Amino acid sequence: MPRRGWVATACVLLKIAGILALAVCLLDPLWIGERARPGANVFGIIADNSQSLKMKDANETRSRGDILHEQLTTGAKGWRSTLEENFQVRRYTFDSRLQNTRDFSELNFDGRASALGASLRTAIEYWRGQPVAGVLLFTDGNATDIGADLPALDGAPPIYPVVLGSDSTIQDVSLNKVGVSQTAFEDAPVTVQAEVNASGFRWFGYYHAVD
Repeated sequence: MPRRGWVATACVLLKIAGILALAVCLLDPLWIGERARPGANVFGIIADNSQSLKMKDANETRSRGDILHEQLTTGAKGWRSTLEENFQVRRYTFDSRLQNTRDFSELNFDGRASALGASLRTAIEYWRGQPVAGVLLFTDGNATDIGADLPALDGAPPIYPVVLGSDSTIQDVSLNKVGVSQTAFEDAPVTVQAEVNASGFRWFGYYHAVD
């Protein structure tokens, strides 16, 4: 009797499954999804070409620029190929201004500025009215044209920062301010005052030079 009960239960379940399958066939369902046609949208890659990328982080044998150059020209081809298969990829470098590039081969990290905010605003103007899916932004974050926070970028597509460098302190010396004044004294007609800032050292202060 227990075996007959199990068989009867199985038959009932199979019958229900058959009825449900027949109902689904009669309804003729359609699965509809949306996917952008490959190449229909634009994706931007913007790389910092300023001198700060020449710095080496602690315990690193290569500079930040060397690592970036490899990522954008030779190494990790997988992610670049995937982007190119699905999007119109637009490539740019920036230091004091935004510039088009074909393959990032001209990255030399000699730029004397890192106009991050202005370069993003320029890119947004280039893309106005175009279907831009997103932007990969390669930078160490040392911008020279903005403060601690990035200014509002109205109409900007999604921006995905790829920040180069580690959180370790780097020994660095920078010239923050230079002032030149003239006097009527013959022994010191010109005075130059410079403010020097140092990070990673135990000292900082002012240096005064008289010419």
